[in-house]
Amino acid sequence: MGTVRLMGLFVIGAAVMMALGLGIGAGAAMLQALQAGGLDPNRLAVPAGRAEGDAEPAGDEADAGAVGPATPALIEALRAGGHVIYLRHSTTNREEKDAEALDVGDCATQRNLNEEGRAQARAVGAALAAHGIPIGEVQASPLCRTRETAELAFGRVEISGALYASNLLPPTEVDKRAAVLRGLLGSVPPAGTNHVIVGHWQNLKVALDIQQDIEGEAAIFRPDGQGGFRLVARVTPDGW
Repeated sequence: MGTVRLMGLFVIGAAVMMALGLGIGAGAAMLQALQAGGLDPNRLAVPAGRAEGDAEPAGDEADAGAVGPATPALIEALRAGGHVIYLRHSTTNREEKDAEALDVGDCATQRNLNEEGRAQARAVGAALAAHGIPIGEVQASPLCRTRETAELAFGRVEISGALYASNLLPPTEVDKRAAVLRGLLGSVPPAGTNHVIVGHWQNLKVALDIQQDIEGEAAIFRPDGQGGFRLVARVTPDGW
């Protein structure tokens, strides 16, 4: 399936809205909203129908939509860099709930990692390091469970408001954040590195209709250098 390469601010805004079944006028309106919200439309790339199983996969990528352990071929590919790893935060305490008046700076108002999740995050980071998989930029949603997952796994994190949990956003913001996420997944990391995004399952569901049912699951994408990307694997947290 071909990749839609968006060139020019108006084309970007229009293509996103047309993909949602709206018109060119709505595309222009979205462009204005992106600029007003401080988002850089030049960073956005919309893949043409890129969801699980809809590229034309070959070899190990034929079962990219299946969740399981990492294969030797995947490990080897990740060692070479050039991938984006979308990691759902590790296991949380389900007795805790996100408060209606959630404060990103106050973990007491949020659902947080439990001890199993903290051990899981450390184990994932250690496994990637043991495999010799180079990690470059690490970004995470501002919520405590995503920040802590990133810090425990990789020892560092850059907080991005664009990755904020989509289920906690006003409806007017959801599609804009999904477009930004698609842009990140289509951005090629610096040579010899992999870009890690620690986020929420809802964001990936909205952006690509991929649902990560397992906390700590990783979805691995390969940017094509033209703003598009393909899903190459989904790995369980204990599958590294």
